[in-house]
Amino acid sequence: MTGKAISREQAIEQYALYKFRLYDYLRTFQVLIDIMDGCYVPKDEMGHGKEYYISTLKDSLTGLLVSMFDKDRRALNVFDVWAKLFPEKSIRIESVWKQIEQVEQILRDYRNKVSFHIEADLEQYLKTRGEFQTRKGEILVAMQAFNDLAKEVLLAEPTTLSEYRAELGTILRKEFPNAGKIEELLDYVTNARSTD
Repeated sequence: MTGKAISREQAIEQYALYKFRLYDYLRTFQVLIDIMDGCYVPKDEMGHGKEYYISTLKDSLTGLLVSMFDKDRRALNVFDVWAKLFPEKSIRIESVWKQIEQVEQILRDYRNKVSFHIEADLEQYLKTRGEFQTRKGEILVAMQAFNDLAKEVLLAEPTTLSEYRAELGTILRKEFPNAGKIEELLDYVTNARSTD
């Protein structure tokens, strides 16, 4: 974990941001599965074939995943948030972070040079893709550990964060006293109903 000291209020806010990104990640993952299973066939006017759609979605998923645990002090690192809000899972959180940390630099490089940004130097771009492929097995294990922990945390929410909606609502109303649609936002973040 980054060791950033965050207050409970900051963790509550950042958990909402994490949920926004997590939902993007899960929806993209579902589209990938649907294409792989043949449930969804994209209109392929370029004639590239489904393998290229799968590859594009995998690149996007990697970028989305990495954006949830950035070490930059101004960015979200959900491990710090989880540690603050789910202290009973601290050993598990630390264990998964250690797995992620082993591949964090290559994941960050991949996000920055391939999936979310693009390296302007073709040699560096291809080198980054190659390094990712070389460590793909280790990366997939770490990514699966993250996915498993994210699921555990979601399942623990009703018990551990039983007051989350109220806490986030208080923060939002204080920060945005004249904003409408706060209830819709709270519904979305807390899965009370599906909106977009």
